[in-house]
Amino acid sequence: MGSGDKNVFYDVKEEDDNIPYWYRVRCFGDRFESVWSEPCQVGTDQKKVFYLPVLMYHEFVPLDERGEGNIFDEDYITPDEFENDLIWLKENGYTTITVADLIGFLEGEGTLPEKPILLTIDDGKYSVYKRAMPLLLKYGMKASLSVIGSEIDSATESPDGRESLPDSFCTWDEIKAMHDSGAIEIVSHSQNLHKFSQSGRHGADVSEGETAEQYLPIAQTDAKLILGKIEQVTGEAVPALAYPYSIRSDESDKAWLASGYKILLCGNDHEVSTSRLNPMISEAGLNDHSARLRRIGRIGGTPLLTYLRSYEDLTAQNAS
Repeated sequence: MGSGDKNVFYDVKEEDDNIPYWYRVRCFGDRFESVWSEPCQVGTDQKKVFYLPVLMYHEFVPLDERGEGNIFDEDYITPDEFENDLIWLKENGYTTITVADLIGFLEGEGTLPEKPILLTIDDGKYSVYKRAMPLLLKYGMKASLSVIGSEIDSATESPDGRESLPDSFCTWDEIKAMHDSGAIEIVSHSQNLHKFSQSGRHGADVSEGETAEQYLPIAQTDAKLILGKIEQVTGEAVPALAYPYSIRSDESDKAWLASGYKILLCGNDHEVSTSRLNPMISEAGLNDHSARLRRIGRIGGTPLLTYLRSYEDLTAQNAS
């Protein structure tokens, strides 16, 4: 089937693929070659696999406040929808975790709850501070907010008039307040790379024809800037990057992981994971596979169960 230089093999397949796959594995190198293992059916060790659904939010805006300038309306949900999400999660046994919780678990420190879920919020808009944080505090839940350093800098320099702007950002003081509340973890959405197109580069991905090695100095410079600012404000810098516009590649993954990040928050990308639920092997630790999390964009007007039905079905199967 293939070979690799990692000590982990994931036998995940598409959720709707009912073909009974089998495989054998062996370990080999310059001076050693093991015998083939006995044939093993995909999914045999499911008890060692845990699943982590990850949702991606952006803004929390009432319908009557959505004026001109809101380009990505489908990424917005109302505060009532977000509150209903939190109520549904609590009533159905989910526990929100942070990226730091996940990193600690994968590195052998601490445990995770029975039904973990990671709520991520991109960009760092003012509506997170005004509307999402109070609801998280109300229900005792957590979320991870990825901030665009350059936008937070601009809002901090000119904070006046944001109430009348549809797409305003938080200031660093508000970022600190959210962190200090205990409800919101702060991670990176890049310092200067949240631009859809800039000199042939889209977001934080490599340019066409660029290698991971060529891109590495750009990634390292940006990571040092934004993580340094987050640490200065919050006292800690969680080494996680949410890809701008969810645009990524294997080459950019290599560069960002080599720049100090341990978790990469991606999009709805089949190359990241063939499952919406991010399957991970408990004993495998943090590796190139588990570092890349597939996220499902939370679109307004869609019931939350639509995104979590696979998890609910899996939980019901295991219970029976």
